[in-house]
Amino acid sequence: MSQRHLYLADAAIMQVRTTVLAVREMPDGQAVAVQDNLHRPAGGGEPADRGEIILNDGSAFAVKQVFKIDSHTWVTISGRDHAIASGMPVVARLDADYRTHKSKLHTLIHVVLAVTVRKLPSFSVEVADISMDAGDALVVGSWSEPVSANQVAEIDAEVRSIVLQSRSVTIEKAKSLDHARERFGTLFRLSDRYQLSGRLRVVHIDQTDANPCSGTHVATTGVGPYEMIRETKDYGINQLAIRLRLTNCWMYWYGGGLNH
Repeated sequence: MSQRHLYLADAAIMQVRTTVLAVREMPDGQAVAVQDNLHRPAGGGEPADRGEIILNDGSAFAVKQVFKIDSHTWVTISGRDHAIASGMPVVARLDADYRTHKSKLHTLIHVVLAVTVRKLPSFSVEVADISMDAGDALVVGSWSEPVSANQVAEIDAEVRSIVLQSRSVTIEKAKSLDHARERFGTLFRLSDRYQLSGRLRVVHIDQTDANPCSGTHVATTGVGPYEMIRETKDYGINQLAIRLRLTNCWMYWYGGGLNH
C-alpha cells in the first residue's frame, strides 16, 4: 500500500487517524511509517516536523526524527514498551505551533526572494534556510554590485505590502518545466540550486511568484508582522544577507533597522 503525504496538498492538517504501514527497529527505539503521513522530513531549507504518534490506549510517543528511506517517510519514536506492528491504527499529530511558524517563515521566504530577484536582476540565491527551532530564517545571495540600504528598504516595503494584502498561496501542478514556464509566465521562478525534471509541485502566490517547492506553506501571504534585519558580518561586499523573524507587532517602518 502506498503512503500518502498529506502536507503536500494541505499543510494545515495537524492530526490524522491512520494505519501503520511498516516498522523498523532502530538503535534507540522504533521507526514507524504510516499510511497517511503528516511529518515532512528536513529539506529545501526547512527543518523536519515535530509531533507524536498516539496508540489506541492513549500512549503517546514523541517524534525524535523524520527521514526518508525505501520509498517511505519514517518517524523515529523512543522506547519499545509497546509493540507496534503493521496494520495497527494510530493517530499522527504534529506540533501545530512549530509547523505553523515554519510554514509562515517559508511563505515569507518565497515572497522575499520573488521581490528581491525582481528588483535585483540576476540575483543569485545561495541560502534560504529556516533555523532548527523555526525562530528565524536566513536568505543570502550575491549580486553584480553592492546592494544599497535604499534597495533593501525598497525590498522590505514591497514585501510588507504583499504581506498586508494577504494574497492567496495555492499548490499547483505542472507536467514539466516548459509547461510551468508557459502557464505562469514571468511569475515563474526557478532556483539554480536544484536540478528538476518531470512533474512539478509549484507554490503559486497570486500576482507574486510561482516556484517549484516541496515545502509547507500557509494559505495566504498574511503571515503577520515580521522583522527584516540585514546582516553584514562574514559576508562579502556583493552579498546580501537578510534575517527574517516573525514578531507580535511591526517593530519598525519601511527601511528602519535594516543595517544592524
